[in-house]
Amino acid sequence: MRLAGIGMLGLAAGGMAAAVGVLPTAELAALGLRIGPIMLFLASISVVVNLSARAGVFAALAALATQAAGGRTWLLWTWQILLAILCTAFLSLDTTAVLLTPLVLAVVRTAGLRPLAFAVPIIWLANTASLFLPVSNVTNLLAVEGGTLGTPAEFLIGMFLPGAAAVAATVLVSVLVFRRQLQGRHRVSSGGDGPETCGDRMPFRASVMVLVMILPLLLSAIPYWITTTAGAAVLLAVFALRERAAVRLSLVPWNILLFAIGLMVAASVLSALPLAGLLPRPGPGLGGMLALAASGAVGSNLINNLPAYLVFEPLAGSPELLRALLIGVNAGPLATPWASLATLLWHDQLRRGGVEVSWLTFCLWGLLLAPLAVAAAVLTSHLTGG
Repeated sequence: MRLAGIGMLGLAAGGMAAAVGVLPTAELAALGLRIGPIMLFLASISVVVNLSARAGVFAALAALATQAAGGRTWLLWTWQILLAILCTAFLSLDTTAVLLTPLVLAVVRTAGLRPLAFAVPIIWLANTASLFLPVSNVTNLLAVEGGTLGTPAEFLIGMFLPGAAAVAATVLVSVLVFRRQLQGRHRVSSGGDGPETCGDRMPFRASVMVLVMILPLLLSAIPYWITTTAGAAVLLAVFALRERAAVRLSLVPWNILLFAIGLMVAASVLSALPLAGLLPRPGPGLGGMLALAASGAVGSNLINNLPAYLVFEPLAGSPELLRALLIGVNAGPLATPWASLATLLWHDQLRRGGVEVSWLTFCLWGLLLAPLAVAAAVLTSHLTGG
């Protein structure tokens, strides 16, 4: 079933639950007000990212990374790791999955390298590096909308060290799994494709300007959706003047938005059922944090991290527990293909690029990494008072 179809089923479940009184209409309306800014952010950041990619900004970054590596495979891999972390933190994990995967596949083909050593860490980092900022993951946005974790800057202060611990665990496992493929040297291309623009550099310059401006503003007190919507409006105006064919409805991933909305509505229905009240409440201290993080990770791998977050959110009665839950639902969805929407998007990009990955092998790797990343981040959060 396609993503949009699953989203429609979730919306239908919400409508039926409201009709029979299981989910009060007021709660459904409150959910709409809560996720509205999030959906606007996802739509506007997609416009910014897709138009920037059209202008050649990310291809230029990939080319710079290839040239800087100078034929050294480990250094090229390191540049990719850093780019994946930054892209995830500032532009969301779904952006990393959709945007960086085809770019990395193109780079490794040019360099004559095996793709999985570069492609698999991308999706791992897309999940584990999504702990740093509210805009890194929809689950973070849902948590921030509740007001418990403060401003984006306060969120970063509380989550930076746990996020760094999760990323460190990811990089360590990646090196252990792919160490043999990172040795030696690779081919260095003498040239590359230029920006995909209409012949002038204005779209490229405008895209760089917008990205440079919105990235620090995402840490400010300005609502995140205002920042990205303004950036999208600027780029739409520039491309409408310079390259009108690039301005189209497909800039926004409507099926993904519908899928996310449907999942969150379905999760609200689950939360309204008596089953939600039967969930054991976590205890105080490190034990409670680990228990809630583990519940979020297991729930994510069973039903996807968006509904898992909404189901367990009522149990997170303090900022410490809420951070632990975010660690579970962000760094934990690594063991099943459907645990994170980003993983499905990543696999689709691999399929389009003609790269096959064994889901069994992927799940076994995830079963190794997920507990390490979650435990490292929770322990760091507890020790630092986050």
